[in-house]
Amino acid sequence: MELNGQNEPLQVLRGDLSGSAFEGCRLSGATFRDVNLASVGFDDVNLSRAVVSNVTLEGASIHDADLSGVQVSDCNLAGMRIDGVEVEALLAAYARVQGDG
Repeated sequence: MELNGQNEPLQVLRGDLSGSAFEGCRLSGATFRDVNLASVGFDDVNLSRAVVSNVTLEGASIHDADLSGVQVSDCNLAGMRIDGVEVEALLAAYARVQGDG
C-alpha cells in the first residue's frame, strides 16, 4: 500500500508495518505506544524534544548525533560506552572526585 502526499492523521492499531519505509514524512507530535522498532534504522531524523521512556535500547548504536542538552535518568547503564569509555566506571570516578563514593 502506498500513501503519497497525504496530509491528515493516520491511526494504525495492532498493525504489522514491518519492512515499511518512511521518507520525507512529517511525524511531529506522533505517539508510539507498545511498538516494536527492533532493528529499525534512523538516518537524517530530527528527534529534538522527543520524550523516550520505558524503552529498550540494548545493543543500539548512535553515531554522528547531536546529543547537546540530552538528559538521561533512572536508566540501566550496564555496558554503555561513550567513545569507548564505560559510563558506569566514568560515573563512579566522578562520584569519587566529588566525594560521594
